[in-house]
Amino acid sequence: MNKLSAVIISRNDENIDILNRTILSLNTFINSFDELVFVDWNSNTPTLDVIRNNIFAKGKLKHIVVTPDQVKTITQNRSNMPNINQPLARNVGLRRCTGDILVSTNIDILCPHRQIIDQFILDSKTFYTIPRRNFHLQDIMRFQKISDIIDFLLVNKDKMHQEPIWNREIASGLTNDNYSLINCCGDFQIAHKDIWYTIKGFEESMYYRNYDDTNVQIKASKSGYMLKTIPEFPVFHVMHPDRMGTALANDWEIYGNKFEKTTNPDTWGYTEMKFREEII
Repeated sequence: MNKLSAVIISRNDENIDILNRTILSLNTFINSFDELVFVDWNSNTPTLDVIRNNIFAKGKLKHIVVTPDQVKTITQNRSNMPNINQPLARNVGLRRCTGDILVSTNIDILCPHRQIIDQFILDSKTFYTIPRRNFHLQDIMRFQKISDIIDFLLVNKDKMHQEPIWNREIASGLTNDNYSLINCCGDFQIAHKDIWYTIKGFEESMYYRNYDDTNVQIKASKSGYMLKTIPEFPVFHVMHPDRMGTALANDWEIYGNKFEKTTNPDTWGYTEMKFREEII
């Protein structure tokens, strides 16, 4: 049976709402996956140092800390950077996974039980992106156990808003994007480790915001892999206010349909750097 690894990234902004979502998300992935790689990026006080007592890790959590000084080195002190750079942080995690199937996801996503995940047969030559189902945190506050939370979400999944599925004509018409299959495509992207390594993860020249999750699908497609969505795969998203900030955006003309091949080095994921790392 394939070993499943998930990568979740975060930054400690000392926001209680984000910390609560993080606790929920980490515990569901620990419950269902063989390995969870949690990358803390650019925090003065790492997230896990604050919420550690609320995490039931069972020896399955790999905690990686990328300090503010290391971030400055990686980004070469660029200005107008987001506080957390998703493609760079995701690559740190992806490169340090030990699983056969790797998932890139977010701290506001909850995954189903393992027996449900195993019902979906994933092709090793296909890059998948899963549409999330949205719910509100207050809907689950009465539950104490992770298993009860997931059971409730599964029972009610058909009542939730699911991100729309796009065909190529719709996507191109809305966004000039011939590759995205769903809205919010970066919440749960799953593929065999060989695909992630062939495309060298997310593009590390994307220092700013936007298009990085679509771009990784473009990379997979142009490397000869199929793109597919599985709307029946139940993935849940905690609704929250948008927090876009003021950072610059990546250039869609460079990273969109005109993208041809990766410029990432063989050391993508910053394998030459030493980060604080622990297994919990």
